[in-house]
Amino acid sequence: MTLSCITKDYSTSDNPLTSLDDFLEPDFDFAKDITLNKYDFMIYGKGERPVYCQRPHVQGLAADGSGAKVIYTTCDTMGCPSCGKLWALQKVFKSAVHVEAYAIYSGSRPSVGEASVRDDRAYTFDNIRKIRRNGNNRLKKHGVTAGLSLFHPFRIKAEVKPALRSILNTEASSGFWKFIRDDHNEGNLDRINDILGTDCTDWYQLTKFSPHFHYMCFPGTQKFTGDKDLFIKKNCFDDGEKKHWTLEIPTDTVRYLAYLMSHVGQLAQGKGTRFKPVSPFGEMFKMSPEKLVPSAVLHELRLEILAIMNQGREKPLVLDGDTISYGIPEQKEEVEYIPMSDFRLVSMEANENARAYEEVVRDLHPENLSYVRYMISLYNYVSECPDVPHKFKRLFLEPFEELPAFILPLHSENPVRIMFERGLIKPPDTFKLYVCGHAGKST
Repeated sequence: MTLSCITKDYSTSDNPLTSLDDFLEPDFDFAKDITLNKYDFMIYGKGERPVYCQRPHVQGLAADGSGAKVIYTTCDTMGCPSCGKLWALQKVFKSAVHVEAYAIYSGSRPSVGEASVRDDRAYTFDNIRKIRRNGNNRLKKHGVTAGLSLFHPFRIKAEVKPALRSILNTEASSGFWKFIRDDHNEGNLDRINDILGTDCTDWYQLTKFSPHFHYMCFPGTQKFTGDKDLFIKKNCFDDGEKKHWTLEIPTDTVRYLAYLMSHVGQLAQGKGTRFKPVSPFGEMFKMSPEKLVPSAVLHELRLEILAIMNQGREKPLVLDGDTISYGIPEQKEEVEYIPMSDFRLVSMEANENARAYEEVVRDLHPENLSYVRYMISLYNYVSECPDVPHKFKRLFLEPFEELPAFILPLHSENPVRIMFERGLIKPPDTFKLYVCGHAGKST
């Protein structure tokens, strides 16, 4: 028997279950035994924010004992409303660098295509993985040696597209998803409802579940097609003068990836499956950008892609190793801060360093000594507690409105539970808190 999965409290005739926990057998296999629907998937920035994201925590202690540095956590998850946008920008950047590095290596420009099957059928997760596997194999048979695949669970409903054409005054569909996403809360759903006479309340209601894959393929000169069971087509671009069958310059690559990334999909709940919404295949899977071009060429390529992505941005992105991040204005700190990880008492040397630090505090700010000891002690308790997941092993400054599940079994007097329920003890007036801004608020 095939079951149906509900992840958003939507009940339909095809998905009558509201909870699987009391129903499933111990040998239950999610990938094979669950029939999926569109509410099982999300697009970036439209999921739930994890309870630990965007919370102030102590990053380090002042070297002179005068205070602590406080920063905000980030979850770096696709669905998070705060972190999802940066997730998408980083995916566009790294994918564009990989594609353009392979273009230099191979001497070919990429073409683009799409693979799909009939959408009037049921899908398990294994079915979707099989579509991707069959699509990659089919492309290989047609001479495609490398490329990038992007998974899309959704298509915009046919009856919605006329409204979008009317509102946007264009036949081109490239802006449809941007309008439906309505990232800036401009009331786009209301405008669609006015035209269609509907009362849609979220973007899900404007789409249908239709899993398919988009490709960027090398060499771009290869022709490829599918068959009656797996429809594959090669797409072209019409600039008004002629048709182009490849992405001819890096700017084309970045723009096309940005469009596709706006609605790549991932499971709203992982269910133990491993499935990346964006993945290289063929030689691009085997060869990272570092293996494709010399380091100097790769650095220049990253700068070129960054410059393209920064066009029109009020707050430029910056290089952060091999990826990008939001630019944070440099602020002159009055004192040096020692990371809390340096106060992890896991060795004799670490204990000696902590005692030496306490002596510094005793000499310079004795009024803060007891609070410094409290923070070091609590940090070590949290770090060593086996019940605390790694991403929660921090000194959170403020209480949690919603307690994480692992906290609930802990005793009411457990120091970890106290911190999550009440936050840290209020510091003395002499203990300064240097608070950095929300990383997730940058745009």
